[in-house]
Amino acid sequence: MLPASAKNIDIMYSEMYSGIALVFTQCANNFIEENGVLYNATKTKLISCATDKVGAFQMPSSVVEIGDYAFMNCEGLTSVSISNNVTSVAYAAFMNCTALEKVSLPKNLVSIEKSAFYYCLNLQSIELPNTLKSIESTAFASSGLAEVIIPDSVNTISDGAFGWSELTSITIGNGVLTIGNSAFSNTKLRQLVIPDNVTFIGEGAFYNCEDIESVMLGKGISTVRKNTFQSCKKLKKVMFANEQVTVEDWAFSYSPIEEVNMEHVKSFGLYSFSESKLKSISVAQGVTEIAYAAFKNSTDLGEIDVPDSVIAIGGHAFDDTEWLEKQETGSVYL
Repeated sequence: MLPASAKNIDIMYSEMYSGIALVFTQCANNFIEENGVLYNATKTKLISCATDKVGAFQMPSSVVEIGDYAFMNCEGLTSVSISNNVTSVAYAAFMNCTALEKVSLPKNLVSIEKSAFYYCLNLQSIELPNTLKSIESTAFASSGLAEVIIPDSVNTISDGAFGWSELTSITIGNGVLTIGNSAFSNTKLRQLVIPDNVTFIGEGAFYNCEDIESVMLGKGISTVRKNTFQSCKKLKKVMFANEQVTVEDWAFSYSPIEEVNMEHVKSFGLYSFSESKLKSISVAQGVTEIAYAAFKNSTDLGEIDVPDSVIAIGGHAFDDTEWLEKQETGSVYL
């Protein structure tokens, strides 16, 4: 039981205390509890919700702030309409609301904070307002989201934002500049188009997207970072709009790529295209090095054209390719 003098219970947001029930003295005047939902005295802040709450919830229009962890583990909650005066969905606010199917976001929303809808298994779709600026790390990770349209107002999709979700389709808005590490890793995306406005894709952003078949990278992408498209088991086609692309270590390794405009690649990292299904490659004039194991185990690779600008080829770069098998023992012809 909390005394009437209590004014702040922010510590109770922590998941360490998520199972604790709060009981107030009759004279407590700093908080209001209604139907299992706790507010501050003016009902401008929603602090927490009882985990046994079920069904739909309409948030009062007086609420302008949602507390961290406010609805965490409310596993019977099926729909929520958030007050139009809220501008941020707080840290882990709806984490592990496994039955949540529908969320109405406010029209003036600016940010969706870390893990806000993490592990919301039944949340299959959501409409993001055109006021949204950022989607923070793991915001929709391990959720049931199948498709999402990122509005033009968003400039950042943070680390792991949609990772491990059920996402099959994504439309990236014309305002997005940054896609963070592992942002869409382990999802079920089938095709991917990165618009020209995106200038940064983090490491492992699309790692292990086993259903993705084609990738088009816009002009803003000059570097494909480590592990970005590693282990994309159905990836057949990759197109670069930028004509000077650096492909870092393991960027496309273990992905059975058959078609890529290799003339736009200026630098190859370790294992960058290892285990591809490429049949021929023509390395661009100006490339100076092909890194260690860059095309290792690309068994169908039978034709290789390497320009005279290349001064170094790393060990095992073409091991276990059809081309190498055709060379005389002890000889390599380029």
